[in-house]
Amino acid sequence: MSGGAGALAGQTVVVIGGSGGIGFETARLARSEGAEVVLTGRNPERLENAASEVGAKSTAAFDAADEPALEAFFADLETPIDHVLSTAGRSRSGGRVGCGASPVPMSFLSNLLVFRRYGELKR
Repeated sequence: MSGGAGALAGQTVVVIGGSGGIGFETARLARSEGAEVVLTGRNPERLENAASEVGAKSTAAFDAADEPALEAFFADLETPIDHVLSTAGRSRSGGRVGCGASPVPMSFLSNLLVFRRYGELKR
């Protein structure tokens, strides 16, 4: 899979939680639309496999809930970054279906932290 002409040609997409699921499929679609992609994930082996499959520009293995690691990642990113998607995070009850309301805001807040940190570091 390679970048090229497409709706995202010449743009860079960072996917936090890009080694599987929605993040991986988003990275795959972004590449098919011409974007360079940067993937992150917790599991280095799974991350490298995903990066190889989509042709990622670079990767970083860390837990997105680890604030110092997240800050270091964004501080070291080459700019410009056109899009950031965070699919990282998980509910504390093991799943969202039938889990009640409390785990969902925790996952939302951890994803919101990603965007806040990026904005603070790139001003």
